[in-house]
Amino acid sequence: MSTTRRSLLQIAGASGALSMMGCRASSTPSTPTPAPSATVTPGPGNPFGLASGSSVSVLVDETEFGRDILERAATLLTTRSVPARATTSGTKTIAADVLSRLAEDNPPDALLSGGLGGLALAELTGQVTDLTPALTSSGQQLVAGTTAAGGLGDTLVSIPWVREVRGQWYSSTVFKQYGWTAPTTWDELHALGHAARSKGMYLFGRGRQGAVDLARMVVASAIKEGGDEVRTPLETLAADCWGLAPVQRALAHLAGIIADGLIHPDGRGDSAEDALGRWAQDRTIAIMPGGSSVPWRSRQLAATDFQIALAPDPSVTAAPTLGKGAAQVGFGSWLAVPQQAPNRAGGLALVEACLDPAVAGAFTTEHFALTTVAGATGAPTGEHGRAALAAQQAVVEASGDSTCTWLASDRYGLGPDLSVLFTALMDADLGVATLTKELQALTDRVRDDPGTTHFPV
Repeated sequence: MSTTRRSLLQIAGASGALSMMGCRASSTPSTPTPAPSATVTPGPGNPFGLASGSSVSVLVDETEFGRDILERAATLLTTRSVPARATTSGTKTIAADVLSRLAEDNPPDALLSGGLGGLALAELTGQVTDLTPALTSSGQQLVAGTTAAGGLGDTLVSIPWVREVRGQWYSSTVFKQYGWTAPTTWDELHALGHAARSKGMYLFGRGRQGAVDLARMVVASAIKEGGDEVRTPLETLAADCWGLAPVQRALAHLAGIIADGLIHPDGRGDSAEDALGRWAQDRTIAIMPGGSSVPWRSRQLAATDFQIALAPDPSVTAAPTLGKGAAQVGFGSWLAVPQQAPNRAGGLALVEACLDPAVAGAFTTEHFALTTVAGATGAPTGEHGRAALAAQQAVVEASGDSTCTWLASDRYGLGPDLSVLFTALMDADLGVATLTKELQALTDRVRDDPGTTHFPV
């Protein structure tokens, strides 16, 4: 099996020096063992050759939306003309679990990956089934860019199911209380941090996920500022991509915020839930950078008067190339079917069921997030969910075709390394110059590794 580099960076000793402690294995891609032949011949009404009543095992990353994310699709499978029974198992370490099971020839029939420790798309290359037949059979249209994000060449290695909307989440109640407005530039964001400190709050929180979200904010801000001249080098992991002027300016702004003590001093090892509690429950954090799962994961933490709201990431200057409305409107929660799956036909049928508009709409209703299924709509019943969904829809509409999403992080599995490096920045173990050097070394290693699959831009 071929895997991509999953380096583990650690901050060493009191000196704060960085050391490399482990690297992923890399080898020439091998030919996967063919999955067992279907016992049913594919045909009209049964395009995948699914055996009636068969069991479909699904492994789900439960760090973003929980295990129940696929319940509707599983129910739909039981009502089809060729019924099947899907059983889901949840994990908070899906990348490690999937790669281990693939190596042991014990893969699930389908998987849904996302979150900080999600599978890199490059790690799926050569190990998964082309999902084009499932998309074609569903008869559904996906929002623009979905198949490009989940594909490699002519192979649809995965289908992202969530229309990921990232930015600055905040409480409109708190902002109204203090007369604050959502920041549109780093200068405004910095000023908001000082205003928050005067009220006993901090601008940002800590934690492993928070560090990655701040890294994404920096990159999105730089892309917003410089457009494709910045986006393309970052997506291709080009030499000196971290040295580009817009990236450096965004990093300098973040370093200034850290130096002024505007990030919560506690919670270095916070889980995503811990950080959300500081923001939505304790209200000691003004801004929660993050994606579409933030509203759902904070639903039981936020009081009825919280009034969740969302603003795009800040721009470096007041006149960015892509416009102030440009936002991280991308893709998350990736569906895939291993080639060696015992019931590969069942995995394809499960993916097809996920693309049903009713299933997608139910997800939006229950989890307050958009899906990539074009035209699917939902209507959350609670005020928190309604406000969150409306906020995401407004950001998507305002951004239009101007998006500043960075796909490379998910494609190459950079999240864990970014978390370590940006945590070191927050701890003052790294300055901007050294951070830039380490970031460039990381992306250079991934780009130049013989086992790395390179995605088109």
